[in-house]
Amino acid sequence: CFFLGILRGSLARSYRDLQQMTSMDTKARKEESQAEKITFERQATGLSEKTTSTRDEGKVQPPPGWANFFGFDRVANFRDVSGEDAMAPYRCKGGCLRQGLLFRTGHWVTATEADVALIRDRLGVCTYIDLRNGQDFEAVDAQCYDDYQPSPSGRHASSIPRRSGQLRRVSCPFSKDLGLRPLTIVEKAGQVPEEDHKGQCSLWLQRQMRSKSFQEDLKVQLYTSTRAMLIINDHEVLKAMKVLLEPSNYPIAFGCTAGKDRTGLLATLILGALGVEEEDIFDDYLRTNEAAHFINACNQIAVAMYFEELRIMDQQKYDLCSKRNKVPPNMDDLLNSDPETPLWEDVNVTNDPEHVKRSMVYAEVIHYVLHDVLIAEFGGVCNYLNSIGFTPDDVEKLRQILVEPKT
Repeated sequence: CFFLGILRGSLARSYRDLQQMTSMDTKARKEESQAEKITFERQATGLSEKTTSTRDEGKVQPPPGWANFFGFDRVANFRDVSGEDAMAPYRCKGGCLRQGLLFRTGHWVTATEADVALIRDRLGVCTYIDLRNGQDFEAVDAQCYDDYQPSPSGRHASSIPRRSGQLRRVSCPFSKDLGLRPLTIVEKAGQVPEEDHKGQCSLWLQRQMRSKSFQEDLKVQLYTSTRAMLIINDHEVLKAMKVLLEPSNYPIAFGCTAGKDRTGLLATLILGALGVEEEDIFDDYLRTNEAAHFINACNQIAVAMYFEELRIMDQQKYDLCSKRNKVPPNMDDLLNSDPETPLWEDVNVTNDPEHVKRSMVYAEVIHYVLHDVLIAEFGGVCNYLNSIGFTPDDVEKLRQILVEPKT
């Protein structure tokens, strides 16, 4: 009854209207830009012919790389896990995915007041599953945490924890403790037991991070970190999956910084568990690339916010970062940029090719995750989930929540 109410109530009608309008705009942009070659060198201030031509009609469309499925000002890569097309959600085992219940997203640190209102009031998001580590740059405080507590900054440490059904943020740091570290005595001696899958993966991770290929190849970095998250931090994966089993938590949004790697991993597990076709899983994963410039722009502002917070809270650390040229030279300009100006027209935002590249995802990575790890090592998504404690009964509960049965 809970979900029937959501799907048939005013929230669902409002969501469908918004999704359909955005979907039609997105389709139009895709058709218009099929022949266009997206180049990394395009400057943020260089308006495309398409953008300029729509100005006179009072309807400004972003250039390629700035896909914005719900019309946010400064929240990138926010989209419905059920698929882009409001009229044709992804098909899965037993039916198709329900819309308006589960979203994937980039960070909300740069969200404007209007963005937060859209998330909270229009889309009705109740629970935010935060996959970030909650340290340094990923711990910067922001307006969004007034509603979705607790803030990773720690300012709500003395507050009463919020319960299921209340607006809240649930921390599930997928990539925690996966940095470079000294090898243990057991690892140096090659004495990690073969049956210790987690221990073997930890040793493999450390060797990978010391390799030349890891240091030089972004794709190697991505598939290495993703496998490590699945195996070493499986308890955080399980925690995130368990949140999805409580009806009162919905609608739910889950995300990391860019909404692509950690977020893409969780989306892959969810879609795989629900029986979505591999082609659609790939489609969902790769759709991030349509928003690569938008992701990069929001991250630039978030970095500026972090260093501004550091300048206020820890001057010594800020000075050290400044001496090491880690502080953006245009930090103040980014912080003072006009939120009413579309980010692709903001002169303070730069689209460095390397940064944009790091805001993208790659087919080789998702293929590796699905075939070389989940299938080859575990026998499939559901077998992996069962191995970490998300049982077949849990999968069935998830399907009851997120799948619209065939009629």
